[in-house]
Amino acid sequence: MGKRAKPGDVAEVHGPAGRLIYLQYLGAHPKYGDSILVAVRMHETRPEIRVELFRDGYVTFYPFRAALSQGLAQISGISHPPKFRSDCVGLEPCTVDRS
Repeated sequence: MGKRAKPGDVAEVHGPAGRLIYLQYLGAHPKYGDSILVAVRMHETRPEIRVELFRDGYVTFYPFRAALSQGLAQISGISHPPKFRSDCVGLEPCTVDRS
């Protein structure tokens, strides 16, 4: 069995035409599963894993841990996960503290 995912882990997925897609594990929701932050830009080569990689990213649910165990994604680094405001509820847009 591979490494256990922990908040902040960054995984690399091979996308169209061999380009690289980066996902950051945020944690597991009891009802919806693994939440991730997706970097919006695909890369030709592996970038430096930094907070800026996810600056314009979006949050969604994806079976991150299953993807790791099935070899569909691999851990490529770690970065501080963003801090979300505690009053973010429903479908209202929320700001993220990137400091």
